[in-house]
Amino acid sequence: MGQAALPIVDVQAIYSDDESALRSLGKHLIEQCETWGLFPVCGHGLEPALLDAVFAAAHEFHALPLDAKMAVVVDERHFHRGYIPLPPLPAEIKPGQALPDRSTAFALMHEMAADDPAALAGGMLQAANQWPAELPELKTTALRFQQALSDLARRLLRAFAAGFDLPLDFFAPSFAKPTTFLRLVYYPPIPTDAPPELFSASAHADSGFLTLLAQDGCGGLQVRDKHGQWIAVPPQPGSLVLNVADFFARWSGDRLHSARHRVRNQSGQVRYSLPFFFDPDLDAVLDPLPASGHPAISYRRYLLDRMAAAQAAATPQGGYR
Repeated sequence: MGQAALPIVDVQAIYSDDESALRSLGKHLIEQCETWGLFPVCGHGLEPALLDAVFAAAHEFHALPLDAKMAVVVDERHFHRGYIPLPPLPAEIKPGQALPDRSTAFALMHEMAADDPAALAGGMLQAANQWPAELPELKTTALRFQQALSDLARRLLRAFAAGFDLPLDFFAPSFAKPTTFLRLVYYPPIPTDAPPELFSASAHADSGFLTLLAQDGCGGLQVRDKHGQWIAVPPQPGSLVLNVADFFARWSGDRLHSARHRVRNQSGQVRYSLPFFFDPDLDAVLDPLPASGHPAISYRRYLLDRMAAAQAAATPQGGYR
């Protein structure tokens, strides 16, 4: 039996004033999230010129000299904000050994001024983004893209709400001040003779709510279906990849599937991708669906519990895609 084809979902109805069309789209999205959890979408409305500009910015950042990138390296104060270097490989690789992902990234979150009270107080995930002095246009381009993706994610959540027969603005209060992560990721090519344990992004599921991804034409992204098979997610011109993350799946009582996925870039060239993670306000408490079996929990508490569990298990976190 051949592998099932990964669907491509047209989401242009998110821009319609026809509530029945939005509800129909929402139910279709839910159906595909139950089956796959990760799939391409078209009709999303993002400007092609903006996507081109962000990919160009990613190329420019990763072409900077190492000392310029290290000037904005992530640290304890700027967690998820700045340059994430490529981790070194061990001198000797043993069969079955867990290896660091072969990727590096420029990361940013929601923009904050350095003198913002929340940033000064050092609250969880509250800090100013770091921007390389050599690329003054990067900030404008990246923040435009982040805002466009936030607007798109809000529209998609309206469709999900309609699909669950909830009020269209059901999710809106929890995303009034969303927790967002955007990364400009660089994947060097993995040699064809590399050990099978070496990945660009090792298998993982996203921890938050909703992920949107733009990928270049190199390929390498795979999703694991419910039968345990790895299915290629080939680049589709003009499309984005949408996937449900763990907190959204938890809210739905695992009706929605948070799919494990991975990347192995064996295209022979550098791969670039732009993953965007759209998560609730840290203090938002989403009451799960009645049949979920999960208690209500704040996103802050959920993240803290996840981090504690990962640290206790010493489990490496998955890559960026």
